[in-house]
Amino acid sequence: MSDIDLVNEGVDLYINGQIEESISKYDSALNLNPECKEAYLNKGISLNSLNNTKEAITNFEHCLKLDQNNTSALIGLGNSYLISNDFNKALSYFEQALKIKQNLPIALEGKTICLYELKKKDELNQIIEELNKDNNEHNKDVIQYLIKGNLLKDENNFEEAFKYYDKCLEINPKCYEAYYNKALCYIGLNDDDNALKNLENALNINKDFPQALDAKGCVYYSKNKYKEALECYNELTQKYKNNDDYFFKKASSEMELKKYEEAIKSSNEVLKLNPEHYKAMTLKGNCLDNIGNSDDALELYNHVISKDKDNNNELAHILRGQNLLKGKEYEKALNDFNKVYDLNPNNENALFYKALCLNKLNKEEDAIEAYKSFIDKNNEKNKENACIACYNIGLIYMHINKKEEAKEYFNKALELNPEYIKAKIALNCLDDIKNKINEILIMIEESKTKDEELLLLQGNLFYQNELYEDANNIYQKILDINPNNEDALLGIANYLYKKNQKDEAINKYDEVLQKNKNNQIALFNKGLILLEQGKTKEADELYEEGLEFKNNNILIQKGINLLRDEKYDEAINYFNEALILDENNIKAFLGKGQALFGINKINESIEEYDKGLKIDPENKNLLISKANSLMKNGQKEEALELYKKGIDINKEDENCIYLVNYVIGLISLKKMDEVKDIVDKAEKLYEKQKDKLSIKEQNFFDKNIEKIKRKNKRLFK
Repeated sequence: MSDIDLVNEGVDLYINGQIEESISKYDSALNLNPECKEAYLNKGISLNSLNNTKEAITNFEHCLKLDQNNTSALIGLGNSYLISNDFNKALSYFEQALKIKQNLPIALEGKTICLYELKKKDELNQIIEELNKDNNEHNKDVIQYLIKGNLLKDENNFEEAFKYYDKCLEINPKCYEAYYNKALCYIGLNDDDNALKNLENALNINKDFPQALDAKGCVYYSKNKYKEALECYNELTQKYKNNDDYFFKKASSEMELKKYEEAIKSSNEVLKLNPEHYKAMTLKGNCLDNIGNSDDALELYNHVISKDKDNNNELAHILRGQNLLKGKEYEKALNDFNKVYDLNPNNENALFYKALCLNKLNKEEDAIEAYKSFIDKNNEKNKENACIACYNIGLIYMHINKKEEAKEYFNKALELNPEYIKAKIALNCLDDIKNKINEILIMIEESKTKDEELLLLQGNLFYQNELYEDANNIYQKILDINPNNEDALLGIANYLYKKNQKDEAINKYDEVLQKNKNNQIALFNKGLILLEQGKTKEADELYEEGLEFKNNNILIQKGINLLRDEKYDEAINYFNEALILDENNIKAFLGKGQALFGINKINESIEEYDKGLKIDPENKNLLISKANSLMKNGQKEEALELYKKGIDINKEDENCIYLVNYVIGLISLKKMDEVKDIVDKAEKLYEKQKDKLSIKEQNFFDKNIEKIKRKNKRLFK
């Protein structure tokens, strides 16, 4: 069998779509005759079909060495560079072919594509003028109409472009380029159905038309028909093994179908071809996150963000933020979402996740503002997240005891999703939960869900309404579903603390902190127990660790600890920090006032108490502390009124120290009628409260009771 016979067999195989088999035939021909130009030419054409442009170029160049005027080889080289998007080089080869054979249709088409891509409109118009002088109908009409249609399409004048493409098809019904460009116009008009029809027509005429198959995949992807899109990209990646874009689109389709392992493999193919393909790295990271490999995902996001600085990769920042959010690194996550939002205030995901981070960081006012902004922008577009935002706002208002506002936002959540069970339960819990427990339990049972978050909501609501045993049962139920649920462990720790099982509570808080060393509630409450157990050094060390979180409760407790040690100036600094974070923090006003009292700045201490009392006029601690300052200032009548008012508020929560101060005030004004009864009550309370009092408070009580009795012996016979 001769070399030409082998080439002819190869051509037949190529026509039947057996590309790799055709290449084997051409190689056999070249083994027989190393100077077979036909073998080099056709092998180049087959390699172009496989997107292996580098080897294709080598074969076309071999052909030209043997036949320097071979227009087919020049056109092959033009197509190789066209596939590689090197339009200037491609143009030079098409022009060489046209010098040898003027108005050669395939070369002319290639040249027009290059000029179109290079935006050289004047030269395109010149070709049209030349074609008008030519008698060749194909050249004169079809190419001319294609050029005019493409120019109009480029200007988004789709309706006029259609007229020229239709004229092409009248002359040549098999002009697949016309169908393809009509499809692109329909895509521009958001008419996906007609776009698909025209792409099918183009592919029926020319099944080896990768641009049309690519466009078809893109249309399916935009219609959320990921299975159909994947079929297109599977076919393209089988034929064009060196096209990173096709592999990337394949990976994107696989990811949307939740085929994460396959998407990772496709992303790896992209990165083999293009190691700096940052979108593929980001997509791979997303897939790794979805299969639980968050550390490797985070490494990829970090790499993309550090290397792709010019593009300010929004998606990588969003995904890294979500990764950090899941890892409870809320401050770091917030930085990513702020970065994206600063770059693009219209990025809705950034705003939503920014609100979630602020919520987790207990920056409640900022969180509400961010949630509301998201809702205003997304109420209809993203109902699911808008519903969650409304629900979370309701929870914040519920937490700060603004029931009407909470009710408003729970109802808004239900307007967006009438079946949102969490909002239904929250609404039922707003008023009198103790009388609605059965109703809530039935609602959860009917929902037939094992949603941990829903159960956690139920447990927390029970806990907040002092139904501690019920709450603990729910937390245990959550741990049966997921033994690693940090919030349920925290709930059980809080329950044990409430039941005064302090050592067991500390053990549970330690479990929480082992899972998440940044859990501020666990750290804070463990510190409180240590203080109650007299382990002040351990508590101080723990709160010192927690200061990095800029958590109000921790800052205030640190200030209180310094008050205990009479380090008043240092304490004031911490209370001021807390007030920067929350300008309406009652505990910070109280602590700062007491610290100012400690350094004898009495009038300034009264100012701090008044700031707190503007927010909460019935705050017992503020009233008593202000009374102490007034007494020190000699304003005894006013002080006595405040003592009386403070003591009368919530008599179930009486404090022996407050009663002693009140007695001192009564005696100073010689109002002796109530003194003995109040002292008796104070002594009984002291026996119950002694263990919770500091040494300083115990000494204050003992010293003053002894002094009162000594100076008023008649009363205490």
